[in-house]
Amino acid sequence: MRADRTAPRRPRPASRAASGRRSNTRFLCGSRGRRPAPLPAACSRCSFAGASAPPDGMTLARAVAALLLGAALLPACSSAPRTISVDMRYSRYSPVALNVRAHETVRFKLVNEDPITHEFILGTAAQQQAHETAPQVDHNGLPGQASLGPGETRTISFTFAAPGSLIFACHRPGHYAYGMRGTITIA
Repeated sequence: MRADRTAPRRPRPASRAASGRRSNTRFLCGSRGRRPAPLPAACSRCSFAGASAPPDGMTLARAVAALLLGAALLPACSSAPRTISVDMRYSRYSPVALNVRAHETVRFKLVNEDPITHEFILGTAAQQQAHETAPQVDHNGLPGQASLGPGETRTISFTFAAPGSLIFACHRPGHYAYGMRGTITIA
């Protein structure tokens, strides 16, 4: 055996605090190697100043304003409306709850997987009650409404005006009472 392996080992301290080493070490950005170096007071690579004061009020206000403006313009800059697929199966909708933003245009891809005709009628609770008491035969061509035959797929677009909630439902005889409806929350 080699002599260096038979030498007695140094006892380890009970805790890292006892050895004088910090237990929660910060590391340099992008450091390489097995054990990265601890983070100094200021990192020149990423302009991080460990204990320096935050930026002045105007700089921070400008940054926040730019962030909020960018977030507000993001939906307006999108080139195409969002597409949401709504499946009709076993006289139920899937999904039954949707979330959209006010003034957002959504394209609904409606898929009727049932062997019977279904409807997709979008409106308030009062409008849904009116449809239930006096159903229309054909809803095609009306905003936010469509009738789909068995196995049919159709796409309709709808722009949501103001925050609130709407209901989408099927008003074929017995379907609304059976529970073929869902909700859209507009934020």
